[in-house]
Amino acid sequence: MGIIFPTFVLFLSVIDAFTTWYVVTNGIGYETNAAIAWATNNVEFYLLKVIITALMLYGIASFCNGYEKLRMVSFTSIAIFYSIIVLNNIMAIVAGIDLNLNLTKNFILFGAIFALSNFWILTVRIYP
Repeated sequence: MGIIFPTFVLFLSVIDAFTTWYVVTNGIGYETNAAIAWATNNVEFYLLKVIITALMLYGIASFCNGYEKLRMVSFTSIAIFYSIIVLNNIMAIVAGIDLNLNLTKNFILFGAIFALSNFWILTVRIYP
C-alpha cells in the first residue's frame, strides 16, 4: 500500500478545503456543520483542517503498524468519504446541487462506508 493511499487522501483533503472555501466565500452554499461554520471564512481554518488530516493519516499509519487490513480499511473509508464530500462541493459549484451533508449525515455516511469497506476487504480478501 505504501504512501499512495495516504497521499491520495491528503490530496482529497486539500481539494475538500479549497472547494468548501470556494462554495462558502462565494455564497454558493454554506457549511452545515454548526460546530465549525463560524470558522469557514478564515483561510487558516482550511490549512488547519489539512494539517489535522495529515496528522490523522500519520496516526493511522503508525498505530495500525502490523495490522495491514485495518490500515487498508481505514484509508479506504476515509478516501471514499472525502470523495463524496468533494463530489458534493463540485456539484454545488458546477450545478448548484447540494447533498446537504450535515454532521449527523456525515457520521452515518462514514460509519456505513467503514462497515462496508471492512466487510468487503475482509470477505473478498483483496489484501493479505
